[in-house]
Amino acid sequence: NIINSIKNIDLLNIFENINTINYRITCNKKLNKEILNLLTSRISNALPYLKNSPSNYNFEIEIFEENDYISVFINPTFFKDTRYNYRIEDLPASINPTTASIINAISKQYIKNPQKVLDTFCGTSTMLIEHHFINKSAKLSGVDISKTAIEKSKINSQFLELTIDLTNSNILNYQPTEKFDLILSNLPFGSRVGNHKSNLDLYQNFINKIPELINKNGIAMLYSTEVKLLSGLIDKNINLKLINKIKLESGNMNPSLFVIKIVKTK
Repeated sequence: NIINSIKNIDLLNIFENINTINYRITCNKKLNKEILNLLTSRISNALPYLKNSPSNYNFEIEIFEENDYISVFINPTFFKDTRYNYRIEDLPASINPTTASIINAISKQYIKNPQKVLDTFCGTSTMLIEHHFINKSAKLSGVDISKTAIEKSKINSQFLELTIDLTNSNILNYQPTEKFDLILSNLPFGSRVGNHKSNLDLYQNFINKIPELINKNGIAMLYSTEVKLLSGLIDKNINLKLINKIKLESGNMNPSLFVIKIVKTK
């Protein structure tokens, strides 16, 4: 029924001159991962010009479940938003660009015009590009374990003729020649990247790595749904201090933004 509903809307005419139309699925309740994967697979097979792209989309498929009844709505976007034109490439786990913009705006409360900025899980570099919009003098660096993500980052940054020092590496093995004033991290979380069990070691090792990456007056801003895990690790690390924890909703999830700094030790 969802596929038939989409077919009844002339999306190719609405979004003219677009070869691939992006969509995302939202639900008022948590969707079972298997059901979500099955749904996106069937849509892809029936309508090959559609691409599931949760952070960069032309329309939404909204699912409402209440009292054993399910209602489905198609919510097209009828205007072209050029604000995020640089996002030529993205990944299913890419951070929503609006969220990235908000995080960077919040960073100004804690550090003014940082000159060296690092994204430790940069993905397609959305967070770094959004930082450039508010601080054009900063030297930007991004690290990601995925070679595909790094290649997509290059395409997005080249669109803006923006220089980003990109490194294809596990952040735990990353050895920079200098420390940074600001670290921005959209940590792996959710059904699209890893799981809670795999995050246990990654988060602990990453938290221990931060003092090696950041200046003594620097700030790290970490974004994740692993609130309890991250809170405990920061609290146990004698070199770090939690300044603030801010809830920032993203889709059907409720991640928090952790703002931390280095503790001055003798």
